[in-house]
Amino acid sequence: MIQNIFFEKKLKQRNEINNWGLEKKFPNIDPYYWSVLDCLYTGNNFHADHPKHDLKTYFPLINNIKNNNLFMQTLNNRGDLIIDKIYNSKFFKNRLSKKNSNTSEILMKFIVFLNESSKIMHQNFSYSDKNIIINTPGLNSKNLLKFLSIRIDNKLVKSAKWHIFESFKKISNTSFENLFMFETLFNPNFLIKRSYQKIFNKFNNLIEFNHTYTFINNKFFKDYLNKKKYLEKYEYFKNDMKHIELPDMPNDEQLRDKKKVNENWWLLNNLINILSKYEL
Repeated sequence: MIQNIFFEKKLKQRNEINNWGLEKKFPNIDPYYWSVLDCLYTGNNFHADHPKHDLKTYFPLINNIKNNNLFMQTLNNRGDLIIDKIYNSKFFKNRLSKKNSNTSEILMKFIVFLNESSKIMHQNFSYSDKNIIINTPGLNSKNLLKFLSIRIDNKLVKSAKWHIFESFKKISNTSFENLFMFETLFNPNFLIKRSYQKIFNKFNNLIEFNHTYTFINNKFFKDYLNKKKYLEKYEYFKNDMKHIELPDMPNDEQLRDKKKVNENWWLLNNLINILSKYEL
């Protein structure tokens, strides 16, 4: 809903920021779509509440990059290639030349599929072993492959995750909405839950409402890293890639640094995915 309202308001705007030279590269695309297409350069998703051009938000370790020109050229090549394919597709070619809030919302959902859903599909295996299998609900490979062959209609655009809720309803014989707790101070159950969260976070020196910080400092996650010998793998990997200056794996003390949550998670997540198939 928030995206639809945002795109409706954007119809009245005249000035759009041209972060990636889209005016020259794709002159037939209306500037109205530039802020959404930006996501194809950063690899992240569009957020209607804060569509800012801050690369450090998307690449927390950008200040450590030695060859910034090569990095920016890589981002440009990636975005140009995908946008060219989208623009020349049968569905979008005649739609991106004119402002339309519905087209913008469809484009955003399509980009979310490309940037987020596909990434989750191929990354899940890296955090799984015989005792635990991680599979994001509604985003397994079978469902995603089916998405590639379906038509883009109002149901997909307005209710992109309907299949998750419908599957839950059929499996559990209850509606997901019936289990949802409305967050209000007049709800005793909510007050108990929030009180417990505050006490737990205070006692364990955790950042409230920061799942990433909690996850990377979780004992079982650290046990998993040790079990899979990621530190040892990384040392061998750095030795194989000694012609490239690579950062160190963050230790426990660094992981507890509340000012470097995004940097630590970005680094860990990428290292785990790179090393998951690396043999000692």
